[in-house]
Amino acid sequence: MKKLVSLMLVLLMALAVCVSASAAERQTVTLWYHSGDPVTDAYYEKAFEELNASQDTYTFEYVSFAFSDFQEKFQMAVMTNTMPDVVSLGFSNIATFTAQDSILPLNDYTDQLPNMAKVDENLTTNLMSLGNGVLYGIPYAYNQEVAWYNTKLFAEKGIDAPPATQKEFLELCEKYGYDYIELRLDMLKEYLKTHTVEDLKAFFSKSHLKPFAFN
Repeated sequence: MKKLVSLMLVLLMALAVCVSASAAERQTVTLWYHSGDPVTDAYYEKAFEELNASQDTYTFEYVSFAFSDFQEKFQMAVMTNTMPDVVSLGFSNIATFTAQDSILPLNDYTDQLPNMAKVDENLTTNLMSLGNGVLYGIPYAYNQEVAWYNTKLFAEKGIDAPPATQKEFLELCEKYGYDYIELRLDMLKEYLKTHTVEDLKAFFSKSHLKPFAFN
């Protein structure tokens, strides 16, 4: 089965690893991006144009998909062995595709990436934990998310401040009748320091509240 390299920064690896390739005919390296939009596409298309102009050995091709379409398109590519060379994936997708043996481990290649020292070590460590110690992708972006909350509604319910732990978050969602919860990975990590997965499973088994997604 063809294996692909996960995440865009590894495009640079193609220049470092495949130095023996003939310059007579450009080889094509294709990236699939999982959540395209006009602004993001314009940014990457310009970056790829500059990358292609900087050398004459490879043609780097950028292909984007709407987020709603990507999972189905990529799963079909895995099944038909028509995957791209490089793909942008979210953390939550890694387990699925490593189980299918469709993503290339990168542990032996990171020393060939000139920009590897610029990658946040914490992000890399988190990726390796998802891969059971194996690195399947290189983080190339970081989103800073902000949680907004209704201070008036909190006051009416007698809640002094937003929940600081996963346990508090679960209890408040249960108390006020929510049906689904998006589990935050940072809170979940802290939760598992003092609780077990079985504790979490027991909570959901007794509650109408159900897990919806990880973030």
